[in-house]
Amino acid sequence: MLFVLEAVMEVMIRLASGVQPRFLLFYYLLTAAMVVLMAVLVVYLARQSDAARKLRVQQDIIARQQLYEQDLENIWREVRAFRHDYKNLLAGLSQQAGAGELEGLRHTLSELDAGFDLRIGKKIQTSTQIGNLQIPEVRSLLLSKLTVMEKKGVECRLEVLYPIEDVYMNVWDFVRCLGILADNAGEAALESEQPWVEIVLLSLDKRVFLRVSNSYTNVIEPGKMWDDGWSTKGAGRGTGLSSYQRILESYPNASPCTSWENGIFVQELTVEERL
Repeated sequence: MLFVLEAVMEVMIRLASGVQPRFLLFYYLLTAAMVVLMAVLVVYLARQSDAARKLRVQQDIIARQQLYEQDLENIWREVRAFRHDYKNLLAGLSQQAGAGELEGLRHTLSELDAGFDLRIGKKIQTSTQIGNLQIPEVRSLLLSKLTVMEKKGVECRLEVLYPIEDVYMNVWDFVRCLGILADNAGEAALESEQPWVEIVLLSLDKRVFLRVSNSYTNVIEPGKMWDDGWSTKGAGRGTGLSSYQRILESYPNASPCTSWENGIFVQELTVEERL
């Protein structure tokens, strides 16, 4: 629309020299109206863009809050469970202390401390490391995927050790790739007895590395998994991996890798800075 108005203004300016004197007033009024209309349109588009940006920020904040609330709830559940069992633990420890089993006592305390830190530490790690994702589009998508998987009972692990500011490809294409891999991992993990998904993002030496792994107990068909419509849930149910492959065809600087072994399915993607 803005381009059309600019074109009309250009035509009117070119025709100004050929306007008859009796039509000059009408011409000037029409030109002024077009200028006002252009200004209103520019202001409207600027406000729309600002509103869309604010909406994305709000969605990001809401997704963060949902993830934090889930993590806090899980941490509180672990603390309550520990408080519920501490009397039994203390009884066992006092028996060991009374019997003079100091080495066994040290070993038991070490195991309890490590186990508690492991369960609580994973939740805290997810909440803190998400801040290293400094690309709003990627962070928002990842937050929403983690929230959905947690609600479905999939244990999620996230590792973003260093700040990530660039993915060295179109950000929306990267978001699509990440979304496809996360969705596939979440669905496949649910077919295992103890479903889990781990997502690792690393930026180093002008390249970004993505690793999405999940639990998977079924048999993989290497020759069919990249075909349109292939899915572990039946024919015609899957288009993600083939779409993922088509997206990467436009990026010679992107290198995907797939592996599966001992009940673990892994998708890796390395994107280097374009020369």
